[in-house]
Amino acid sequence: MRHPPRDGVDAIRLNQVPSSPTQPAPHVLVVDDEPNVRRALARLLSGSGYTVHTAADGEEALTRLAEQKMAAIVTDIVLPGIDGIELLRRIRSTDPDLPVVVITGGPRLETAIEAMRYGALRYLVKPVDPVELRKVLHDAIFLGEIAAAKRAMLAYLEQRPDRDLSALSSLETTFSQALASMELFFQPIVDADARRLYAFEALLRPRHPELSSPDALLQLGERLDAVIELGRRVRTLAGQALPSVPDDVLLFVNLHVHELSDEELYLATTALSPQRVVFEITERHSLTDDPSIHRSIRRLKALGYRVAIDDFGAGHAGLTSFALLEPDVVKIDMDLVRDIDRIPTKRQLVASMVRACDELGVEVVAEGVERIEELRVLRDFGCRLVQGYLFAHPEAPFADIAWPGE
Repeated sequence: MRHPPRDGVDAIRLNQVPSSPTQPAPHVLVVDDEPNVRRALARLLSGSGYTVHTAADGEEALTRLAEQKMAAIVTDIVLPGIDGIELLRRIRSTDPDLPVVVITGGPRLETAIEAMRYGALRYLVKPVDPVELRKVLHDAIFLGEIAAAKRAMLAYLEQRPDRDLSALSSLETTFSQALASMELFFQPIVDADARRLYAFEALLRPRHPELSSPDALLQLGERLDAVIELGRRVRTLAGQALPSVPDDVLLFVNLHVHELSDEELYLATTALSPQRVVFEITERHSLTDDPSIHRSIRRLKALGYRVAIDDFGAGHAGLTSFALLEPDVVKIDMDLVRDIDRIPTKRQLVASMVRACDELGVEVVAEGVERIEELRVLRDFGCRLVQGYLFAHPEAPFADIAWPGE
């Protein structure tokens, strides 16, 4: 294997990781079977303010992880015994949020794809540029902390009963009535650079007096094990609306992960035109490393559908959602977009997401854009596809776009 040049390690002075008496230096694990490489990486990262642990192989790495909680891992792909890919797989089985940066001396496309499938955040080639490694690691740790914090927040919110569904007199009757009264509203997704309509998102709107919010309807559908029935109703309404959508405009349709088991989804007789539809699968619902999900996504893509991760950065899946869904589009959660011009941590996180998606060839849509200042920051990052009240509220049948002056 090729070694990082010693001159680069010794000559380049990197910015230090911020530290304080109340915030100890992040712990980072370096895994490489070559002692010289291992020492060089450890010296580089220690000099940048990290507390560095090292391991010579996958088994030793797992031992270190059991002994100490790490903020990130930097690992070679080629290792004796448990290789880097298997190490990634085992890490993801217990920790979906731990950032892993993969380094290799012999890059192969198949290996890179496999590494991303198991949630590697970045894939670097030796000799590693010290400046690039430090930036990648900084962004990786930040992403991991945000993912873990949002996971904890969601777990707390899901335990809070915002609506007592058990108080409904007849759940099944109420659900059926809500489905019958349901409408779809449509909100534009625009290309802000070209000032053109890119897509509409179909948003369900129940019209039942006891069940008037989309979230409440979805909760009840999950409780009654009727998500597939709800999804079929949404797709039927979306299919009826599709002929009114301009030919060069896509239609985004929300898809619950449980709907992937519905064989009707894959029938040629569907009212949807696969080449014009993007299925949004929300990251707020738990995505496990289930091979059936991956196979179902491949079936949809074989039919011509595109797939988007909705609410990206807000959900349970963390880094594994890319591996399972192989998205064509990522929609950044509105909570990360709101006030992005005022909150530096949001700017850092979204910039990292946009950069990573660009490197993977994935389109990015920023949701919840309400102010011109937010739009300017997003465009500076290279995020041209946006959705939000700045342009239009959801309407039936289709909302007109109000282009903001700049």
